[in-house]
Amino acid sequence: MNVARMRYISFIVIDSNHQIIPASESFVYEENLEGYKDSVTNTFDMTPNRLPESVELGFGDDFLQPEDVKK
Repeated sequence: MNVARMRYISFIVIDSNHQIIPASESFVYEENLEGYKDSVTNTFDMTPNRLPESVELGFGDDFLQPEDVKK
């Protein structure tokens, strides 16, 4: 939840210069696995040169578990 108390999902990447960049953000009504999945899928749809296998880390405010990230 952000300072406006709105729930959101942000997909963050580290570029070749080792800078952290928000790749996409989604506002959601509730935090659930399907929302994370949709956000990540939509981000990859917008970046066809990146493969899901290139993701090395996932974090969801203690919501996501390592096995969820692998899905």
